[in-house]
Amino acid sequence: TVMRRLKMCEKGWKRLWGATKRKLPVTVDLIREVYENGGLDFRRWDDLMVMQGIVLAFSFLWRSCEYASRGGAIDRDKCLRVQHCLFAIGGSDTNAPLDTPIEEFACFHPTAKNDFLNQGSSNNIYADPNTPFCPVQLVNQSRAMRPQHYRTPTNYLLQCDDGSPVRKEKIEAALKAGSDRLGVPSVNISSHSLRAGGASAMWAMGKTDAEIQFRGRWRSLCWKIYVWGTRERQKDFGSSLWGTTTSLFAAVLASAGAVVG
Repeated sequence: TVMRRLKMCEKGWKRLWGATKRKLPVTVDLIREVYENGGLDFRRWDDLMVMQGIVLAFSFLWRSCEYASRGGAIDRDKCLRVQHCLFAIGGSDTNAPLDTPIEEFACFHPTAKNDFLNQGSSNNIYADPNTPFCPVQLVNQSRAMRPQHYRTPTNYLLQCDDGSPVRKEKIEAALKAGSDRLGVPSVNISSHSLRAGGASAMWAMGKTDAEIQFRGRWRSLCWKIYVWGTRERQKDFGSSLWGTTTSLFAAVLASAGAVVG
């Protein structure tokens, strides 16, 4: 039984006192570890769906209900389907032929927490030829492997052989195993770590608050709870700090009680 008032109390408690275990963000290094050493066979459709789920959730800041099933349960209103996606080349607003590799992948969310006008929300990503686990590269691989999957608009985007979306548990198992191999505490890694990791990566890239909030479809600045800092952003801090000049004109007059005017 879902006890809504108890859930509200739990969320309030976590907000005031902190969760017992803050989720660690997934990093690009962890994704590379899963891709290279995770034991996934990308000739197998279901394994390819697991890897696609990882890179897409990371780069689009997806919640697990938007691409995966959990314990066999599916959020049929939120889980993305083929019809919600654009497989584009040349900036086109129509899907590329299935036998043509795409350059850009976009997805449309019919509903979102920050969508007060019920207009939906969309995001996209372009191909990076230098990254073997690039989401667009993997989508091209799955389009070539099983074009019939993409011919049915109502199919779940990451639909496995059993007809259900990729399981959240498989995503988490792959991430936890990779974390263990890297010496990162896997107990603090979950599917939500992909959302936190993507937001942290955007922060490290220097993206603005508005860009991060829009991509993650957050209604408030609560996304800052998930973001972990990066040392790279402070690379020029030392040299810049000691080169600053602060004017004390107003401060000196104010402290002396001078009247300006």
